[in-house]
This record gives sequence, C-alpha cells and structure tokens, in this order.
Amino acid sequence: MAIIKTGNKIGVGGLHGRLAAKQMLDASREAIPVDQMPHRLVIVADLSGSMNEPADRSARWDSGAKSKLEYLKDGIQDFALRSDNTTTALAVESFPEGFRVNLTTNSNEVMLRMFGAGTLGDTPMGIGLSNGLSVHSPTRAMLISDGDATDGDESYTAARRYREREICIDCVHIGYSSSGEERLKKIAEMTGGMYLKFKSTTNFAEAFHYLLPESRDAIAGMLPYDRERLLGADESK
Repeated sequence: MAIIKTGNKIGVGGLHGRLAAKQMLDASREAIPVDQMPHRLVIVADLSGSMNEPADRSARWDSGAKSKLEYLKDGIQDFALRSDNTTTALAVESFPEGFRVNLTTNSNEVMLRMFGAGTLGDTPMGIGLSNGLSVHSPTRAMLISDGDATDGDESYTAARRYREREICIDCVHIGYSSSGEERLKKIAEMTGGMYLKFKSTTNFAEAFHYLLPESRDAIAGMLPYDRERLLGADESK
C-alpha cells in the first residue's frame, strides 16, 4: 500500500506570519534589470502577409477560419504567461520591421501587445534576426516563420553574428508549405539551435512553451522521434 507523506499543518497565525515574512522579503529585494536576467529570450516572428492565410489548408475559402497569425499569437501569449519572471525576460521582434515588444518580465504586457500584432508585408528574415540581436541583447533566440526569406542570404549573415556570440537560435517552421524549411534548418545548425516543423499550427501553439528555459534543455536532449511525439511536431533536428 502506498504511503502518502503529509507535511505539518500550518495554523492561521503561522500562515499569516509566513506570508508577512515573504512580503517583507520581496519588498527588500532589488529588482534585477531586464538586461541582466539570466534568460533573455527574443522571439523573432514572421509577420509577413502569408501569415494571414488560414492555418488549415482545407479551410482556404472559409472566411471564418483561424489564420496562422492567430495561432502564432496564441503560442507567444501562452509562452509569455508560463514564463518565470524572476529569471526570464522576453522580447518580440518582427520581420518585416514594424512590431516590437521590448525586453520585459511583464508577461501581461507581452500578451496584450500581441493582440495588436498584424501582418506587415514581405519576409526580410535577416533584418528581424539582426534587430533581435542588436536591440534586445538575448541569451537565446527563437525564429518562427511559415516561408522563405525575401532578403537573400542576410539571415545567414545575421546567424553568423549570433554564432560568434554563442547565442543559439531555435527555429520553428509552421504550416503546410515546405518553403523556407531548409533555411531554418541551416540557421538552427549554424547556431547550435533546434529545428522544429509543425504542419498543425494548433500543435505549435500548444507546444511552443516547451522552449521555455525550464524545459528546453530536456527537449533538446531527446531523440527526434520522442521529441516529435511529445510536441506534436512533424519533424525535428
């Protein structure tokens, strides 16, 4: 028979005392500046026009179908709400330029700002990566896209700068198109990051939080098949 070990009961006075002590401790702590957080994560997000397309290709002509952009927002919002703001600061950088959430530990700010994100044009992936590095001083980046870059090899040039600073880029390709997959695989390989492919943007939105610091290393250490099965991904490297 299993034995469940229970802790000591805390009386009302004891509980109040502990809560008061914690409040005093929290008040005495100096806030760590966001640019000194152990984990500074920048999400480099594709806000090109193709992200307005329905996530489910069978719903192409359904005006009420949910778009890839909406699932992208869901995934980033969930990621932010699950993050540990005592160790992790988040930023969002778009390509094309035009949308940015500066590095912050306020998950509600990220969530609310993402509601206002919209598509902006083509797919200059290099500028998104470059701005992600220069503006936010990240310790790790996550690049999310549904297609290939429109600015030639600028994304590879930017990836080399990440590599020089020993910052990995985890690359996530979403949607049924295969355009851009090889580029994201190469960027991940160049920088020591993971590559994940989600045909189902629903699966992406529900699994993106696994790239948070608390679980990312464990996910990276899995065999590809096990990682794909856990995340609902179609490919991983």
